[in-house]
Amino acid sequence: MRFVGIDLAWGRRNTTAAVALSRHPHNGSLDATAEADALTDDEAILDFVRQADDGGGLVIGIDAPLDVPNETGERPVEAALRRCFGPYQAGAHPANRRLYKGDIRGERLAERLSAEFSIQNDFHFPPGDGTVRRCLEVFPHPAHIVLFGLTRTLKYKARTGRDLVTRHAEFARLVEGIRSLAQTTPSLHPPDWLLPPLSALRASALKRYEDRLDALMCAYIAAYFWHWGEGDRCTVIGDKQTGYVITPTTPALRQCLEKRPIGSEFTGISASESEL
Repeated sequence: MRFVGIDLAWGRRNTTAAVALSRHPHNGSLDATAEADALTDDEAILDFVRQADDGGGLVIGIDAPLDVPNETGERPVEAALRRCFGPYQAGAHPANRRLYKGDIRGERLAERLSAEFSIQNDFHFPPGDGTVRRCLEVFPHPAHIVLFGLTRTLKYKARTGRDLVTRHAEFARLVEGIRSLAQTTPSLHPPDWLLPPLSALRASALKRYEDRLDALMCAYIAAYFWHWGEGDRCTVIGDKQTGYVITPTTPALRQCLEKRPIGSEFTGISASESEL
C-alpha cells in the first residue's frame, strides 16, 4: 500500500513538493520512500506518482482544492473550518473559481490522475482496503492541531513580522510533532531528511524544506484516513458537490463540525485566517 502527499502550488510560478510513503505489510508502519521539493508543471508531478505507484493500493493526499463549484465567495467547507478550527488559527483561505481565474489546478490534476492511474477523487471506501486508489483533499494545519495536541498553529511560514530565528524554532517544533507520529497509529518512521541543520536554511532552500514537510503531512493524513476511516479520529468536512477536506479530529471537534449542516454556512466572505 502506497501513500503520496502533494503540497500543490496554486499557480504556475511556484514549485510543488511531494512525498511518498510505503506501508510495511506486516506491522503497518510507514516509511518515506521518495521525496521531491522542486516539481514544476503537472507532468513533473505525474512523473513522481508514476515512480511511486507499484500498481496496488494508492491514496494521494493533496493540499489544494479539488472541487470548486462556486464562482465567488468561499466553499461551505472553509466556513466550517473557520468556525471550528479558527480558534486555533487553523482556518482555511477561501476558494472560488473567480479567484483562480477559472483554472482550478487541483481539479485538473485530479482529472489527470483519474485518466492515467484510475485514481478517483472520492473519499468513499472501506478503511484498510488494500486495493483502493483515491486522491483526497487534505489540509495540514488542522492535522497539526489534532495530532500534535496544539492550542494554535505553528508559525513556521514566512509572514510579515516573523524573523528567521522564530521560524527556525517553529520548524523545530513541527519536526518534533512529526517525530511523535512514530508513536501514533499508523506509525510513521521519521525520514532521514526530517531535521537538517536549520540555521543553514534560508530563502528558497527554507521554502522547499517547508513544502516538503507539508507534503509529508499530506501523505500521512491520507494514510491516517485510509487506516481509520470517517469517525471520531478523522472527519470528512463537506461533500463532493460543494467541496470537502479530510482532517484528523477529536470527538469535540467532530461535534463542532457536525453541529450545523455545512450548507447552512454563508459563502460570501473573502476574509481568511492570516496567522498560518
